[in-house]
Amino acid sequence: MGSGNSRAARPRSSVRFMPREPLQERFTIPEVEEGYPPIKHATTPKKDIYDPKTNRDIYFHARNAPRSVEDSWESLVGYLTSIYRTDMMKVRSIFSWLGVQEMETDSYLFVSNPSSVEDSTPRGYKKVIANREGSYATMFALICRKAGIKCAVINGISKGFGYGVGETDVTQLRDRWNAVYVDGWRFIHPLWAFKNIISYKRGRWVPGAQADRNKVVLEDITDEDSAQTVDHDFNEYYFFVEPEELISVCLPDDARWQMVTPNINTETWIHLPLLMKRFHMEGFKISGEFKSSLKTKDGVCGLVVRSPKSDDIEYQLAHDFFFNYTGDRPIFEEAIFLRNFLLMARDAKEKKWIFEARMPIAGTYRITVYGGPSTQTTLPWICDVAIVCDEPMNKLKPYPDTPPLGFGPVSMTEMYGLSNPSHPNGMLFIKPRQTYHITFKLNKTIKTKAKMIGKHVDKDEMEKWVKCTINNQSSHSIVDIMVHLQREGEYSLRVYGKAREISGRKKWENIVNYYLSTDPPRENGLIVKDKAYKTATEINARKALEEARKGKDLYELKTAISQFEQKGFKEEAGDFGKASLKMEYLELAKGLKDAINRRNYELLVKSIEKAESSCHSERLTNLIANAQEVLQGLAPWNKFLHDVLEMRQSTISELTSYLTPSSAVHDVLTATLVMLGNNSEDLKKWDNVKIRFKRTGSESILRRVREFDPTTLTEEIKAEVSGLLAPYTEETVLTSSAGAATFYKWMASILGITSMVEQEVATD
Repeated sequence: MGSGNSRAARPRSSVRFMPREPLQERFTIPEVEEGYPPIKHATTPKKDIYDPKTNRDIYFHARNAPRSVEDSWESLVGYLTSIYRTDMMKVRSIFSWLGVQEMETDSYLFVSNPSSVEDSTPRGYKKVIANREGSYATMFALICRKAGIKCAVINGISKGFGYGVGETDVTQLRDRWNAVYVDGWRFIHPLWAFKNIISYKRGRWVPGAQADRNKVVLEDITDEDSAQTVDHDFNEYYFFVEPEELISVCLPDDARWQMVTPNINTETWIHLPLLMKRFHMEGFKISGEFKSSLKTKDGVCGLVVRSPKSDDIEYQLAHDFFFNYTGDRPIFEEAIFLRNFLLMARDAKEKKWIFEARMPIAGTYRITVYGGPSTQTTLPWICDVAIVCDEPMNKLKPYPDTPPLGFGPVSMTEMYGLSNPSHPNGMLFIKPRQTYHITFKLNKTIKTKAKMIGKHVDKDEMEKWVKCTINNQSSHSIVDIMVHLQREGEYSLRVYGKAREISGRKKWENIVNYYLSTDPPRENGLIVKDKAYKTATEINARKALEEARKGKDLYELKTAISQFEQKGFKEEAGDFGKASLKMEYLELAKGLKDAINRRNYELLVKSIEKAESSCHSERLTNLIANAQEVLQGLAPWNKFLHDVLEMRQSTISELTSYLTPSSAVHDVLTATLVMLGNNSEDLKKWDNVKIRFKRTGSESILRRVREFDPTTLTEEIKAEVSGLLAPYTEETVLTSSAGAATFYKWMASILGITSMVEQEVATD
C-alpha cells in the first residue's frame, strides 16, 4: 500500500532498524574524565555551527589518511587534527575517519589482540570492534580524548535492532553513544551514523496484503528477529543530533544526559512512538495520542500524521500493516494477511494523513509509516505505532478497496493538472440517494474517467452511480465527478487520467480516490457527533450560495461562489459543486445569447463548440439550435470578413500610396471608416483618410474590422454608407483596386444581411 506520485506503489526504504553496540566490551573507559564541564546542552543549534556542504574538505582529508597512521594513537590524532584550529573541525575529522573504516571487512593479519587500552593501537582496536568486543562509541571517545576534545561515553537503552514497538521489556536494549563538548555538550551516535540494517527476519510479524501471501509460511515464523544484512552508511543526522529528537529513541542511564526539560522516566520513554530520524528531519507530527501502543475501541483504531505545512514541497506517505502471529492459525486466514483492513486518507487542506485500521482478530498489530517529499524515488521509514486489540470487530469487515495511491488529493492529482478540490479530505460521509459533485479546477489537457468499487453490488449498476465530465468555463476548465449512491454502505471512488505529455504514453493512470460511506461521520475510526454549529458568517455564505444557485443572475452566483471559496468553507451535500455547475450553465447560455445578438461568426463558433462539449448540452439544445441557424446565415458575411482580415500590409500600403486616388477608391475607403464610426465630414480630404488607414496597434484598420459589431449600425450610418457605395459595382471598384474591392464586398455583405434579418423579424 502506498500513496503519492506513483506509477505503482512508491518503493519504501529497505532500512528497518539501527544496529546496537555489543552488550559487553573487552575494555572499558570512564564515562567522563575529571574536570569535565557540567552537563548542559549547547545553546546554539547544529545548523548554526556546522554545514556539511562547507566542510567537505575535512571528510576528504580524513578519508585519505594513510594506513601507517593506524600504528599509533599519536600518529592518527596528529594526522586528523593538527591542521585544524577549532574543536568542531577536529571532532568532524575524527568522526569522518571513523565513518569510512570498514571494520568488519578489513584485514587484521599479524594484528595481535591488545591486552589493554594502553597497549592498543587504532588498528588493534578496530580488530576488537570487528570481533564485537568493542564499540564505536568507545573508540570515538578514545581518539577525541587523545586529541584534547572532551568526550563522554553515555550508557543507556535504545530502540534499535531487537526492539518491537509497544514492547515493555527493555532489559535487552543496552546501547551506548557519545557527547562531545563543542560550545556546550552535543550528541553523536557513531554506530548509527555509519551502519544500518537493511534486511532482517521479521520474527512473528506477518506482513499485510502488499506481500506475496503464497510465500509466507506461518509455521516457519520464529519467535525472535534476527539480523541478515548490515549496510555501511554515512548518516549526517546522528552528528550533533538534537536532544529532543534523540530522546525518543535513546534513553541514558544518567538522567542528566537527557538534556531535555522535564526529564522523562523509563515508563514514559517506553510508551513514546518510535520516531525515526526522517520524521524529525522533515518536520512530521503525530496528532492525537502520542503513544507507542494504541488501544482499539470496538476493533477499530486510528492514527493521524501531519506533514509539514509547506507551500513549496508536496509530501507523500505510504505504509505497511503487520499482525503479530502468536498463536494457532486463526479461523479467518484472510485476517492475518490484512487485505483491505487499513485505510489511508489524506486531507489536503489540513496537511494530514489519516490511517484507520480495523482489527478482525484479537492480538497486536503494527503500522509502519514511510514518508517524504513527493520528488523522492524512495520513501524513508519515519515511524512505527503498535495497536493492541483485546476485542476485535464483531464481524469480519474489510474496506471495499485500499488503492496504492490512498484516498484524497495527492501529488499525482496535481501532476495531472487537478487543483482546488471541492473536497480536500479523502473520506466523505454522504447520504444515499442524493447527488454530490466533487470538482477540481483543471489546467492541463487530459481525459478522465471514474469507477465505483463496492461489495455485494453489481458492477454494471454501480457504473450508473458516477459520471465524470470536463466542463470548459470562460476562465478555466472544471473536472466534475457526479456521485449518486443508490444503496447504503461504503464504497471506493477511483478517478483515472490519461495524457501522453504527462505519462509519456497513452495509458490510464489512477490520479485521485475517495472513500465514500453512508455511515455516520467518524474520526480515527470512532463515530463523532455531527458538528452542526456554524458561525453567522458561514450560515450567511451558505444561504447566499443556495439563493444564488436557485436564481438566474450570473454575477450574483459568481460573487457567492467567490466568497464561499475565499472563506474556505467545506462542501455539504454537494452545495458548492451544484453552484459551480449552475454558474457554468449560465455562462454557456450567456455566451450563446451574446453571440446570437451580436451575430459574430467567430463568437458563434466558439460558443456552440463549448456548449455542445459540456454536460449541459441537452439543457441548451434550443439555444444551440438558434445559434447554428444564425451561424448558417452568416456564412457569406464571414467569408468576406475573412478576406479582409487576410489582406497583407502591402495591400493596405498600396491603397494609401495614391496621391490622387480614383473616386471609387476614395469613396470605398471613406465608407469603410464611416461604417467603423468615423465622421464623414473629416474624411472629405484624402489625406485624412490615409492617416486613419495607416494607424497601427489598437487603432489599426484590420483590428477595427475584426472587433466591429454590425448590430451597432444605426439607420443613419447604413444610409450614409449605402449612398457612398451606390454609384459603384464590385467590377468597377475592382478595376481601380483589388484591395478596395475587398472592403466593398465586406460592406455590401453586411448591409445585405442586415436588411434580410430585418425582413425576417418583420415577418415574425
